[in-house]
Amino acid sequence: MLVAARITLDTVSPFTEYSAIKRKLQGLTYKGYDLCKPAAAIIANHLYDDKPLLRKWRKALRLIWLEPRHSNRDNLQGHVLAWNTPRTDHKLNAERVALAIDGSAHHWHMVHVPDITKDCRRTWRLDMPWRALRLTLASRVGAAHFLYTLAALTYTLRYFASVERLGLVQGIERLIAYNSSNIPECFLTSACKRNGIRTFSLQHGLYHDYLTTPPLAVINYENVTADALLVWSEFCKMQIEAFFQREGRVADFSMPLAGYLKPVPPERIPATAQPRQRVLCLLPRGGVESSIRLVKLLGQLSAHCDVLLRPHPALRKNKVFLEAVPSSLEMDENPLLETTLGEREVSLAVGFNTTSLFDTLLMQVPCALYQTPQTTFDAPQLPHFADADQLLALLEQARPRADVAAQILGAGIFRYAEIVND
Repeated sequence: MLVAARITLDTVSPFTEYSAIKRKLQGLTYKGYDLCKPAAAIIANHLYDDKPLLRKWRKALRLIWLEPRHSNRDNLQGHVLAWNTPRTDHKLNAERVALAIDGSAHHWHMVHVPDITKDCRRTWRLDMPWRALRLTLASRVGAAHFLYTLAALTYTLRYFASVERLGLVQGIERLIAYNSSNIPECFLTSACKRNGIRTFSLQHGLYHDYLTTPPLAVINYENVTADALLVWSEFCKMQIEAFFQREGRVADFSMPLAGYLKPVPPERIPATAQPRQRVLCLLPRGGVESSIRLVKLLGQLSAHCDVLLRPHPALRKNKVFLEAVPSSLEMDENPLLETTLGEREVSLAVGFNTTSLFDTLLMQVPCALYQTPQTTFDAPQLPHFADADQLLALLEQARPRADVAAQILGAGIFRYAEIVND
């Protein structure tokens, strides 16, 4: 069983602020369209944004005067799988699902949904800002969050007004959103649901109940706008249910067990002994301080092994992190983790708070978790380390645990066609 103690922090977290605002917006509608969840997704991204306050205010002000163009509307017909993320691995996941569920009875096609600030135009009409202003005032949102809420409600109102004006979703028969909980897919999903179209959402990362104050990723299951969230495993489903139970809420979506998005790789042929061992370091989006400590720890091992570093794409843009990376570490430039594992022999994968660690287990690569206060998810069955000496010992002792990955990820299960085409 996967267990860990929960940490209580005294400071008000972005999630606490987000939850308070969302409660105040609960029940707001426009012509039957739910305003709360789509607007909450925008607000969450504002609250978790670590940019300077003035830049965040300017961003919110610009959003008030934008409305979507819907340049993709001619493609919104039949059975649609909507996706947005430019990441190669996520797009490949979406393509795998689309290919698996496509058939003679149900033809599915992928439609790209652009960012809300990309496929848009400026408008100076005051009808929606005025309506949003009245809703924001009535919700009694505090002054610190007033502008974010006003901007979120204005854009959401404009989106649904354009859906009505264009008949945007009338040709859609069923919809799968790669992530119905966040912008931009949450708007299209909400519009389809309002019009009686069956909607699904994919689980695209390890969804779990957080050990520390939840990061932005918590809205992936807290803010689902689809009828059903297709979960990877029974473990993930239980973790989500534990979150809602603790928060005193009931999930308003079903969670059919669909299995892992990626196929289980074939058994690897054991490699011949290598002159030097190689450690693969996998790092998450958040936890920059811990990531810096880990790469500095790995920098101490240059005399003993090679280190290949694979940070989250967002972390690759963090100047503070990049400046802290020791020169002895090699940066992995492959778009896909499976390509790296196929080309390079890895003795041990290390990291924290990233699904990629469990992907390495499926490839029969031993895995160890870095112990840090910023850990949001723990697997006690796997070995842990906190310093260089402990890590060096694990290089000799760690063994693959594909069983742990199968339990957590639902590897070997793939019921997507059965569920969405029913």
